Amino acid sequence: MKCMPRLNPQIDWIPCDFAAASIVDVMMKTYHLPANTDESIYHIVNPHSIQWYDVLTAMTRSGMNFDIVEPTEWVKELAKDDTNPAFRLMSFYQETFKDSFKMSEWKTEKTCALTPTISQLLVLNTDLFSKYLNYWKSVGFYHPSY
Repeated sequence: MKCMPRLNPQIDWIPCDFAAASIVDVMMKTYHLPANTDESIYHIVNPHSIQWYDVLTAMTRSGMNFDIVEPTEWVKELAKDDTNPAFRLMSFYQETFKDSFKMSEWKTEKTCALTPTISQLLVLNTDLFSKYLNYWKSVGFYHPSY
């Protein structure tokens, strides 16, 4: 495919092991509290969000090559390749990208105060993305042909 969509959302990705540890922290520290819709919500996301463009920059600096295209063009290209793992989410992408794409921004102050795991998360930068990419290659999750 060799293209990525031009988007403008905040990226607040969190590694699954950190998410799991944060959930355990929250559960262990709040199990005795009554359920309350205002007070019992904790957002398990990275408080150090970055822009999608920064992710694309980290990808290219890590050796990935692609063009940046409009989301509708990206969906059209994806539709041509049913072997691409992202193809399985085609209906999601078609629905999401038909209008302007906006993601929610989550408040994390309360979660950070409760669990140090969240507050100590790293910002996704080129070095960290390169580590992810090398790992994904080693386990067969990322194939440069995509």
